[in-house]
Amino acid sequence: MEHLQQRRQAIGFVTPLRYPGGKRKLFPFFCDLIEHNNLSGAHYVEPFAGGAGLALSLLVSGCVKVVHLNDLDVAIYTFWKTVLEETEELCRRIEEVPIDVTTWERQREIIEQPDQHTEVDVAFATLFLNRTNRSGILRGGIIGGKEQTGKWKMDARFNREELIRRIRRISAYKDRIKVYNQEAIQFLQSISQYVPASEKSLIYADPPYYAKGHTLYYNHYRPNDHWRLAQTMRNLSCPWVVSYDDVEAVYEFYQGTYYLRYQLHYTAQTRRRSGEVMFLQGLVLPPIEEKGKWWRPMYVVGSSARVQA
Repeated sequence: MEHLQQRRQAIGFVTPLRYPGGKRKLFPFFCDLIEHNNLSGAHYVEPFAGGAGLALSLLVSGCVKVVHLNDLDVAIYTFWKTVLEETEELCRRIEEVPIDVTTWERQREIIEQPDQHTEVDVAFATLFLNRTNRSGILRGGIIGGKEQTGKWKMDARFNREELIRRIRRISAYKDRIKVYNQEAIQFLQSISQYVPASEKSLIYADPPYYAKGHTLYYNHYRPNDHWRLAQTMRNLSCPWVVSYDDVEAVYEFYQGTYYLRYQLHYTAQTRRRSGEVMFLQGLVLPPIEEKGKWWRPMYVVGSSARVQA
């Protein structure tokens, strides 16, 4: 695993977006999983792309050949589309924009009515709010408050040079990044249209949290949506992984599949250790020598060959 840690350190942060529950921290585990299952060079698919930190890390590191990023949120989709198609205009705006509350209010108006603005406007508003709002939540509150009296000010996470560097780096891979704006289940049901049957593929679905998704995501899921997603995943013929917050209800959806329970550290206003679970089909887990193995910073707390009915 040492070479995987070195690979991760070498690629650094790739995505310019901060995202609640982002899964970049799973990068060492996914590298190991991909290599262990002879999926190196595969098409990698995320129906809930969000900040795409894991997907882009796998691409830049060479673990996968092509990434397919789908997100129903038009703001997120438009951002990724613009990164690939209007790279320099987006970078120009990052370089020149005043970082103040007046600008923040203008970008908030754009996000609330995206159909009234150009794609570049929406993409930039998405990035600006993501970098100046608490925890990166687009419709959340501004860092430091509107009076800017907090310990941290709104420019705390708006490093112009670094954001431009990341965007240009991603753009260099634009021929190997595909973006879509579909409802996730419909996207998965039509996945054969986008990934050639002759190519190896891996799907990773990271849907909104079951218990607290409505507090973090604009397009959150209801219990029936989670059930429908599970049925769709189980009907897929290619290997897949689904991750969730570790709550009892989700185990019922994925009876008969492998699972792995783990912990990650997240910061969403307050630092917390998150208990999560992933379900896997068509994959063999890399060896876990003993309970408590690290794929830093992923800490394994339990696993099973099958979810019991």
